Amino acid sequence: MLIGFIVNPAAGRGRAARLWTKIEGQLLEKGCSFRCYPSPGPGALQQLASQAAAECDAVAAVGGDGTLHQVLNGVIGTGVPLGIVPAGSGNDFCRSLGIHRDAVKAALG
Repeated sequence: MLIGFIVNPAAGRGRAARLWTKIEGQLLEKGCSFRCYPSPGPGALQQLASQAAAECDAVAAVGGDGTLHQVLNGVIGTGVPLGIVPAGSGNDFCRSLGIHRDAVKAALG
């Protein structure tokens, strides 16, 4: 299964970028198939998510609530599963669903 990670490096005042480095290392170590789609700036996340949904078997948003909102808009209606890696400053959506607050553990299951 190929997973497309949409990474918002600005999320959580740079926290997402720092966490992605750890997550990427773990994914490589475990031999997981993935692609990283880093956002070049505001407004690009939805388009990157649409691209990832067309190219991958699943998509995961790495960022906070704003990142998740934009990524969701990019994958809605595609039938591609969406994962959430909480790496923002608040992560209210993840907290309300009981998703693990440790971003690395959330990404790796």
